[in-house]
Amino acid sequence: MKRLALVFLLLCLSTAVQAQRTPQEMTDMARAGAPGLALSMMDRLQPDRERQQSSWLGWERARLEILEGSERWSEVVDRVTTYPTDLPPEFLAWAQTRRAVAELGLGRGEAAREVLRDLIWQVVPRPEPAAFRYWRRLVIESYVVDGRLRDAHAALRRYTQDYGEPGEEERILWARVLLRAGESTQAMQVLDGDTRPEARALTLLGALAAPAADADALRQKAQAAAGEPGLRAADRARFWLVAARAAERQQDDIRRAWYLERALRHDRQLGARDAVFAFSGDALWDSYLRIGRSQGNQRQLLIGDDAAWLAAAAELDDKAVLQRRAYFAVVALQGAGVRGRDQAHAGLIRSHLAADGGDEVIAALYLQAARFADSSALPGDARQVLSDYALARGDVRLASSLMEGAVRPPADADPYLWQLRRARIHILGGHEEQGIDTLYTVLAQHTHLDKDQADRFMQVLFDLQTAQRHGAVITLFTGLAPRISDRQQQREVLFWQADSYKAQGDFERAAWLYLRSAVLHDPHAFDPWAQTSRFYAAEALAEAGHVADARRLYQQLLQATGEPERQVVLRQKLQALRLRE
Repeated sequence: MKRLALVFLLLCLSTAVQAQRTPQEMTDMARAGAPGLALSMMDRLQPDRERQQSSWLGWERARLEILEGSERWSEVVDRVTTYPTDLPPEFLAWAQTRRAVAELGLGRGEAAREVLRDLIWQVVPRPEPAAFRYWRRLVIESYVVDGRLRDAHAALRRYTQDYGEPGEEERILWARVLLRAGESTQAMQVLDGDTRPEARALTLLGALAAPAADADALRQKAQAAAGEPGLRAADRARFWLVAARAAERQQDDIRRAWYLERALRHDRQLGARDAVFAFSGDALWDSYLRIGRSQGNQRQLLIGDDAAWLAAAAELDDKAVLQRRAYFAVVALQGAGVRGRDQAHAGLIRSHLAADGGDEVIAALYLQAARFADSSALPGDARQVLSDYALARGDVRLASSLMEGAVRPPADADPYLWQLRRARIHILGGHEEQGIDTLYTVLAQHTHLDKDQADRFMQVLFDLQTAQRHGAVITLFTGLAPRISDRQQQREVLFWQADSYKAQGDFERAAWLYLRSAVLHDPHAFDPWAQTSRFYAAEALAEAGHVADARRLYQQLLQATGEPERQVVLRQKLQALRLRE
């Protein structure tokens, strides 16, 4: 860990760097695959709404677009509902539209309609025809999401009466409604000649619904389409799901499970709005169980003989990975003993984690299955993987809820790291007291921490600092200090304690600790860490009213540095001190 690395140089450049940041740069960062980083930077860089509303609006638009692109639907809803009513009406209408889309993404059709009704009937601003038409399409989707197919069909008919035959934007929606209503032939007619991937997947689904459908031919077409290069993840998932439906019709559980696994690796791209393709993790569990029982019968394995099933799974090589997972599933769901079930869950999870996108499959199996509707039934290994999965996707609420009630680490987990993970998730989830208690427990269990352990402990304390729990941070750093022997980390502990005292407004104590960090092992130290610590000490001394001491430190730093950027900053600081006198 070198959280402070080059911070002095960055401080010199920070004003210029911030001026260069734009909402578009954040959007580009998110599109490049780092939406979490983009949102974190926006938290620091977005202007204040009260003082710079025009600039704030541009940043806020970009923020909502990033959240929507990352399918962080709850955050979109939470954010939009907090907007004051005195924002520009055009922006509020746009933001409420994003909220309606988010409600659909969460599968809450009625909530989406409430938002859309207000938009459709608003007087100011008068909606543009294109916006009004879009809102009406979203109303139709809301009925589909809620399974109110008659209402969806009626709304669609009124829509076509007002706007004529569906254009490219409407054909997909129309076909979805017709397929959900069981009118597959009409749906295929609507999509006739449409070569877009989603239209092709819907057409295959419609053809499969025919009583005399050639399921094998349709399965092969869907499999071939899923392998086409350049497809979006959502489109690839749709084709895999069509192939799985075809395999189900053929009563081919092995192929069905194989297709479902591949669909699930991309399934996060499909939401409640893709209800026509929807399926739960139970579908894969069911396939595993049928495969496992069939294969187990051939090997004369008895349900309840957990050891025999687990041994059989261990004998299978990687070419039979699907059968191995099926054996694990049988024991996980129908095993006789807790130990055997836990081992089977752990084996199934490890098997999926070894494959690309395996965490998506695990999330579907344990978070999208009626078998585990009660999160307390989740096995420990699943909790750990799923909490990491949720945290990586910014879903802190889910991560925190998954760790609720988890008091012991899984058998193969490092207890120390598991406790730190648990503490961090509690803190990020807004349950700081639980996180703090967990950190105290960790310190009570360890009289010494090696460098890596101490570094990981401090990372959690940084999260606690971000949560503004500086009193607890100071106490925990005090408890950490005698447990570490690395000389540089001892300096770091003093520095970060000083940060928390500064945040509390205790500038004298902050200055004292910054200086101790600089000179802890050498009273004449002027290495980069010492220089940075002295710089922060000077700032704190100035705030505490010790202007002469602050000037002395700045002058020492000015004499020690030959870098022009630093010299400019230090001269500015000295000039500011003169104005205090």
